[in-house]
Parts: sequence; structure tokens; C-alpha cells
Amino acid sequence: MYLDFMEEYASMGHMSSTDNRIPDGPHYFIPNQCVLRPQSTSTKLRVVFDASSRTSTQVALNDILMVGPTIQEELYSTLLWFRMHRFALAADIKKMYRQVMLDEADRNYQLIVWRRDPSESLKIFRFVSRRGIPEKVWCDNATNFVGADRHLREFRARLEEQGAVSKHSRQKKGCEFAFIPPRAPHFGGIWEAGVKSAKHLFLRTVGHDLLTAEELGTLLASVEAVLNSRPIGALSSDPSDGEALTPGHLLIGGPLVAPPPSALPDQISPTCLRRWRSVSSLRHRFWQRWSQEYVSSLQTRQKWSKEVHNVDVGALVVVGEDNLPPQQWRIGRVVAVHVGADGKVRVADIKTADGVFRRAIHRLALLPALS
Repeated sequence: MYLDFMEEYASMGHMSSTDNRIPDGPHYFIPNQCVLRPQSTSTKLRVVFDASSRTSTQVALNDILMVGPTIQEELYSTLLWFRMHRFALAADIKKMYRQVMLDEADRNYQLIVWRRDPSESLKIFRFVSRRGIPEKVWCDNATNFVGADRHLREFRARLEEQGAVSKHSRQKKGCEFAFIPPRAPHFGGIWEAGVKSAKHLFLRTVGHDLLTAEELGTLLASVEAVLNSRPIGALSSDPSDGEALTPGHLLIGGPLVAPPPSALPDQISPTCLRRWRSVSSLRHRFWQRWSQEYVSSLQTRQKWSKEVHNVDVGALVVVGEDNLPPQQWRIGRVVAVHVGADGKVRVADIKTADGVFRRAIHRLALLPALS
């Protein structure tokens, strides 16, 4: 059971093998052990990763972690939902805590030592915790995708012939690639358009800056978070609900929130501080340009020969702002409208989490109601 548990971690992409060398910089090996509960009807074996274990310096990983805000709803508010609404839905996110994205620069603090058989030498793994292995990947016919598909199928077949695939892994089909026709990017629709706009701005944001592999990986992860934080529609028609649906809801069950920038310790060298600020600046520049273009894309501007419906009270809108931090969208409900002499709405009052703001209509992008 312990072997199947660890095999599942590796097969789902929640941990990955390293080059089996102990890192030169700061790192932490998390001890792990299995806990047997034969009387349990659901989970008879559970693997515990003990991050409170102290090292030779008498410091544990849990001692130096920064405690973040509570993101779970209080039990009282959860129970109150059952009294306020006629219907209540309950759901469970599978492997929720494994799907929290871990920054590349922090993965050396979550190393473990494990081997599949006592006859093997110990191997070093680190937790990836991105989003696991997808069941289906939609992509174009680029040679890297076609080659990856062929390589993965050949590798799986070779492992099955050698009997190196566990029973749990054999029950899964693995990652399936769905290719669109060659030389036809328009078949990709909106996701191809998103890739095109993100690549266009990314290349112009980075320009001639020279980045290391870790800096490039950090910046790409930030760009991914920005794209997956964009509002795409209203979650409900409730006027008091100011939250919008984002791709983050479909990936992790909630919006992707960027932590505020924190002060750095004095021990960090000026060189490291300069590189960190450089990557942060690139991330902020990408956010400023991409968010402005995305809000503009939501504002449909057609020839004035056709009359367009006015903005109604209660509509969910995105307010175009210039100086918001990355992944922070100003979203609110229209609480009042002000019409001009021609009877058209020119100004609207928007209720957001920060208060009520008055904005001209050209600064607002209407989000569609998702039914």
C-alpha cells in the first residue's frame, strides 16, 4: 500500500525526480513514514510528511514558514447557506492540497528520499504540486507535442513490458493528446488567440533581458497566473454577488490571488535583490499591458450605425484601471446609471469591495451572465 501511495504521487506529477544530488544552497529533506489504520473503512494507510522534524541546526521547516491568511469559509457561514437558499450543493476537490502551485525557487525546501525497492539506491524527489497530469491535452501539431505524445506512449509500453507499472497506474489511460489539423491554428479558437496575445506581449516585455532558467520559469508561472485570473463571466445573477468566474475556478475551485509583495530580509545579497526586482518588474509590465488589452477586448465597439443596449443596473462589470497590482481586477455591480440628453447611459456607479465608484461607460467592460 505504501508503494502504491508513493507511485501515485509520481504518476500524477505531484512529485518529480531530481538529479540525485544534494543542492548546494538552502534545502530541507522532509522525513516521511506510513501510518497504518487497519480498522479504517476508507483510508487504511496514510503517509505522513513530517515538516516539524528539526535538522542539525535545530530548525524545522514549519518554524520558518510564513503563515498566510485563512482562505476557507467559517463553519457558521457554511451552515448559514443551508438556511438562506432552497438548494445547497456540496462538492469535494480531489487531492486539493496537492494542487497548490509551488514556486520553482522554493522546491528545494520540500525534498524527500525514497526508493521503490530495498535493493535500489536512495533517490531524491521533490514535490511539484502544479496540477498533476492532465487526462487530455488539446494542442496543435507542433513537432514538440507530436514527439512528446509518441515518447510517452513508447515509454509507457516499455514499462508495462518490464512490469514496472503498479496496479494503480495500469488502471489509468495516462495523458491523451488531441491534435487540431496541421497549419490550421484557427481550429484552436479562443485558446490559440490567448496563446498568441500572451506570446506577443511576453516577447516584447522581456525584450533583450537575459534571464536564468529559474527566473524564466518564475516569470512564466506568473504569466500563467495572470492569464488564469482573468474574469470571463458572472457566477450568478444575484445583485449582491460581486465575484466573477475565472479559469482559476475551473482549475483549483477558486480565484487565483497573488500575495502582496513583502519586505525582503537584510541577509539577501544586493545581486539577488536586483535580480528579484528585475523579474518582478517584468511581471508587472506584462500585467499592465495584457490586462489593458483584455479589458479592451471585452468592450465590443461596432460601427455606430447599429444601436446597442444600455448598461442595466445589477450588471457585473470589469472596471478598467491603470495602477492595479498583478492579478487584481476591479469587479463590481452597477448600482446606478446616469443618462445623457440622448437617453443613452454615459456614466455609471459601480459597487465594488472597496466602495462605490463613478466611472464613464468607456471604462467599463460588461461580463456575460453564465447560465
